[in-house]
Amino acid sequence: PTIGAPTSVVLPVEVRGNAGQITIRATATSALTSGANSIPHSSIVITSSDANLPAPLVPNAGTGASVNVTGSAFTNLVTNRVGNWTFAYNNAVVPTAGVYTGQITFTASAP
Repeated sequence: PTIGAPTSVVLPVEVRGNAGQITIRATATSALTSGANSIPHSSIVITSSDANLPAPLVPNAGTGASVNVTGSAFTNLVTNRVGNWTFAYNNAVVPTAGVYTGQITFTASAP
């Protein structure tokens, strides 16, 4: 998503599974850069509309810690969660003006 201050971006998210506990991780796939300047990926904050479908913290580089998605049926063996993740820029330092691009990849896993 393209993020500009002070707007935020909403991404619809859906997780389904029948293999037990599902975890989600974020990976900073490419740097958040204008070519000459960069912004730490951790300045991007994601909030979820559903506490049972939490968004993981975005790492500055590599893969971050996982979060657990709460199962919805059959003693948490089945998961069917739908929500919206809202991305926003949260940094006290104003970056140098420019167009910044980068990529974050989300991976859902079950045992």
